[in-house]
Amino acid sequence: MASDPRDPKQPEQTPDVRLEEVRQSDLSESRVNEDFLEWLKTKGMNYLLVALAALVGFLWWVRFQEGRDEKRDTAWVQYANAANATAGPELLEQVAATPAVAEVDGIASLARINAAERYLQAVLAGRQLRSEMVTDAADAEPAPLDEATRATYLDRADTLYAAVVTADDGSDGMMIHAWTALNGRASVAEARADGEAAATLYEQAAARVEGWYPELAARSRAFAETAGRFSDPVTLPPASEIRTANATAPRPLPVSGDP
Repeated sequence: MASDPRDPKQPEQTPDVRLEEVRQSDLSESRVNEDFLEWLKTKGMNYLLVALAALVGFLWWVRFQEGRDEKRDTAWVQYANAANATAGPELLEQVAATPAVAEVDGIASLARINAAERYLQAVLAGRQLRSEMVTDAADAEPAPLDEATRATYLDRADTLYAAVVTADDGSDGMMIHAWTALNGRASVAEARADGEAAATLYEQAAARVEGWYPELAARSRAFAETAGRFSDPVTLPPASEIRTANATAPRPLPVSGDP
């Protein structure tokens, strides 16, 4: 059992003994300080440099993540602005041609498909693109599509769809993009009255997705079976003629309740 120095029964320590204890304590602390200084001189700086490098690397990684997120947000904002319903397909083509935007999340394929669909829709409607209209009137109707402009639209749509097909690397992420682009090229071939080429493209689209999406493959094969049946172009009447016809059409007689 250790003795308590405050116990009155214990003999008091002499000054020499107390000084010796203090000296030994100072020597121990001095030895610890010298060992620490020696470690700091030999190995301590290396550890400090490693810790500093790790801290700098962590800060760089955090900044890299923030910069990547900012880049992704900016790219999607640009795509959304270009995909606005009132914008023309030219803006989408510019987005697809901008590397800083096109490399983010497959935006290039989305932009090209969206632009190609607008060209193809204009061909199917038989009207020029609204973005090419000179007037800004909301009720203005696009001009009918002449043969030269129709051919230009089909060429642009086919080129954009073909770029998506070329970018297909066979991965699962590109599957739907490739299927859509192949179907789009087939639609362009049908608009050109080339039923054989359309059927081949529809079959390629079906083969691209049949392993994962059999319903989509069946849809493309159904299109392939009917390719070429509707090769004659359909000309839609202008909206003004439709409104006039509806206004002058006789109203149906009221239905009598008497059987």
